[in-house]
Amino acid sequence: MGRAIALNKRIVSEATPEGLLRLVADELPNFNDVNVATGFSRLYKLRASRPFPPNIALDDGFRGLMGLARAMCADGRLQAQAVTNIVHGVATMSAAGKLAAADADVQDTLAALEQRAVLVASDMRAQHVSNTVYGFAVLGREPGAHTRAALEAAVVRVGPDMVPQAVANTAWSFATLGLMPGNAARAALETAVVRVGPDMVPQAVSNTAWSFATLGLMPGATALAALEAAVVRVGPHMNAQDVANTAWSFATLGLMPGAQARAALESAVGHLGPRMNAQDVANTAWSLATLGLIPGAEARAALEAAVVRTSPSMKSQHVANTAWSFATLGLMPRPEARAALEAAVVRTSPGMNPQELANTLWSFLMLAATQSRALPACYPSLWRVAGGLDAVSFKDVGLRILFHASMIHTELVSGDLRDEVTFPPWIMREAREAWMRQVREDVTVSRAHKEIAAIIGELGIRCEMECLSDCGCFSIDVFLPVDEVAIEFDGPTHFINTSDGGNGAAPGDAYRTSTKTPSTELRDKFLKRRYRTVLSVPYYEWDAAKGSKENIRRGEVEGGGRQHSRLTVAALGDTMAVLHITKSVNHVAHLYHRSLQ
Repeated sequence: MGRAIALNKRIVSEATPEGLLRLVADELPNFNDVNVATGFSRLYKLRASRPFPPNIALDDGFRGLMGLARAMCADGRLQAQAVTNIVHGVATMSAAGKLAAADADVQDTLAALEQRAVLVASDMRAQHVSNTVYGFAVLGREPGAHTRAALEAAVVRVGPDMVPQAVANTAWSFATLGLMPGNAARAALETAVVRVGPDMVPQAVSNTAWSFATLGLMPGATALAALEAAVVRVGPHMNAQDVANTAWSFATLGLMPGAQARAALESAVGHLGPRMNAQDVANTAWSLATLGLIPGAEARAALEAAVVRTSPSMKSQHVANTAWSFATLGLMPRPEARAALEAAVVRTSPGMNPQELANTLWSFLMLAATQSRALPACYPSLWRVAGGLDAVSFKDVGLRILFHASMIHTELVSGDLRDEVTFPPWIMREAREAWMRQVREDVTVSRAHKEIAAIIGELGIRCEMECLSDCGCFSIDVFLPVDEVAIEFDGPTHFINTSDGGNGAAPGDAYRTSTKTPSTELRDKFLKRRYRTVLSVPYYEWDAAKGSKENIRRGEVEGGGRQHSRLTVAALGDTMAVLHITKSVNHVAHLYHRSLQ
C-alpha cells in the first residue's frame, strides 16, 4: 500500500504529459486501481499542456494503461470512483481532440468500463454518478440497457445529495444521449432541481432547461417554478448562449415564462445583444416568435443590431429562422437590419435546404401582405431555387408552406417582382394537395364553436360547423350558407403577446393583446375575398359574455319595428346584433330580423 501511495504522489506531481507517460511505462506493473484512475485523471488535466501527443491513444504507455484498466474491470479490482475517473478522463481528452475515441483499444476499454459500472453503480456517490453519465454523453456513447438501468437506479439513490452542477450535468447527459429517464429517475431529478435551484449558476440553469426541452419533458409545477425563479435570479449574469438556450427551452416546450422570468430574459437580451453570435440571434428570435411574444423596444433594438452585425456569418438555417421570426411576429425589420437579412438571403439561398427555402419565401410574403411593404429584390431568385427542386425534396410541412406562399403571392401582394416569378408545376399538384389534406384532417370543433352554432340555430338560421370553402383551401369554424357569412372563433393563439401588455391588451391578461397575429390577419384577408361577410369572435369577449348569457336571453332589443329576443348579444360580445362586427352591422341585423319574421 505504501508503494501505491508513493506512486500516486509521483503521478499527481508530474507536470508534463511526456513525463507522466514515461512514469506509466516504467511503473505500470506496480499500479493498483487508484494509480490507474489517477493516471487517467492527471492526463486529462494536462491535456492543454505542450507538448501533448496529437492522439494519445497511439502512445504505448497509454495503451498499457488502458489494458490494465480492462484487466481490473474483468477481475473486479476497479472500484466505483476509479470507473468514474477513467470514463470522465477519456471523455475529456476526446472532447479536447487529444484522443481518438473510435480507436479499437479505446472502445474496448469503454466497453469494459460499462460492464463494470453495472456492478459498482450502487457504490457510486452523487458526483461519481453525474461524472459517469456525463462522460458517456460527451463521448456520444449510449450505455447498454444494463448499464443504463444501474445508472438510473443510482440517480434515484443519490439525487438528494447532488449539488447543482451534478444535477445539471446529469440532466444534460440524458438529453444529449436522447435517453428518456424512467419515472423514478425523472422524479429524482425534478426533486433535485427544486432543492438546488436557488444555488444554480447561469449555465446550470440554462443546461437544465435545455435538457427538459430537448427530451420533450414538461417539468412539474414545482420544478418549473424553481427554474423560473432561478432565471430571475441569474438573468443579469447569463451569457449570450445561456439566454438563447433558456429562451429556446421555454419556446420548445410551449411554456410562456412568468412575468418576472420574461423580464429577466428580455433585459438580458437587451444588454447581451452585442455579444450574441449568429446562432444566439436566430435562437432568441425563434423563441420569441414561437411564443408569439413581441419583445420590448430595448430587446428588439438589440436583436436587430445583432442581426446587422452577425448576418455575414449566418448560416442558411440562421437566416431562415430569423426571417421567419420577424414575419411570424409581424415585425418589419428596420431598414439596416432588413438590408442585412436580405443580403444574407442572397448569400445563403443557393445552399438552403427545402424547409429553409420554404420558410424564407413565406416570411417575405407574409411581411409584404400584412405590412404593405414591397417584396425584396431577391424574392424571385428564391422561387427559382425552389423551381430547381422536385416535390419529393420537401416534407409535407414544406409543401404546405410553399402553397400558402403561392396563395399570398397570387391574391394578396402586388408589384413588378410578381411578374418575374413562375411557380414550379408541383405547387398546384403536390403542394396544393398537402395543404388541402391538412385542411380536411386538422378539424377541431371546440366548445365555443358548438355554443356559437347553437345560439345561431336558436334563431332559425341554418349554419354549419367546420365547413370547407368552395376552393377546399380553408375550413370555416361556423358558416351561414344562405347569406355567405363566415364566423371564426379566435382563441388566445390568434393574438399577439407583448412583454408588458402594451396597447390593446386583452382584458384580464397582462401580456396578451387584442392585436391579431399576422397569420390570423392573413386568414381574414383570404376569407374576405371569398365571402360576403367575415366575422371574428375574440375569445376574451366570448369569455366575458358567457357569464351573463342567460340574463341576456331574457332581455329584448329593438329592431325592424318589432321586439326580438336578445339571444346572442352578450354571447358574441356585440352591443347591436347577433355577431360581433363593425363594417356589416346593418347586414347582420337584417339577417336576424328576417330570420325571426
